Amino acid sequence: MLTWRSACSLFSKNCHPLPLLAKNANRAIHDRMVDYGVDCSRREALWSTSAAVVRIKGGQLEWLQTGDAYVILIYSDNSHRVLVHQEDHDYETLMQWKSVAPASTLPIHEALKDQIRKVRCRMNRSYGVLNGEADAAHFFHWGSIPFDNVREVLLFTDGLSIPSPTPTRYKKFDTFMTRYFDLGLTGLKNHIRSIEKSDPGCKRFPRFKCHDDIAAISIKLTSTQPVQSATAV
Repeated sequence: MLTWRSACSLFSKNCHPLPLLAKNANRAIHDRMVDYGVDCSRREALWSTSAAVVRIKGGQLEWLQTGDAYVILIYSDNSHRVLVHQEDHDYETLMQWKSVAPASTLPIHEALKDQIRKVRCRMNRSYGVLNGEADAAHFFHWGSIPFDNVREVLLFTDGLSIPSPTPTRYKKFDTFMTRYFDLGLTGLKNHIRSIEKSDPGCKRFPRFKCHDDIAAISIKLTSTQPVQSATAV
């Protein structure tokens, strides 16, 4: 919690271009780890968080993303666009868990601890996160888009992903969007929690824990009033 709060406090200043705010947020995480005596030479022990950030300015939607947080634009015709498509860095681990889970008496963090440590050490080597390392900046994705035809913006963490019995290398969002249109943001969260509750051992739907943290916000836009409303869970 200290990690994302440190990052959030820097982004909320809203005083610089988003990539610079992200660098400052990343530096704040490093400083907080030093304050708490974290051994930053042990890369698997570094605090880490993802980020999905937008800012509306001058008719443009500025955005930045890193890690396994997502930004999806919903257009007036109900089509959608995922701003960053990237490989799920946990795919390999979850496929291993799918194979061993039925016979395992251990939770995933114990059964696959070496594999999980190996993937964590790939932070800012093969995938990005905010974890205090300067190399995190190499994995920032950002841009600016006119919001004329954008009806809504969804920002959310990986915890809002619908559990699947088979991990995929690249996440697909068609079913996710259908559920979102049918249920809304709160209904989608409750739907996900219901599936997770049915599989507390994380064996039918491979994942790292029964309930992953969810942070999500839906921002509704209009051409005359940039921010019409926002809903968060």
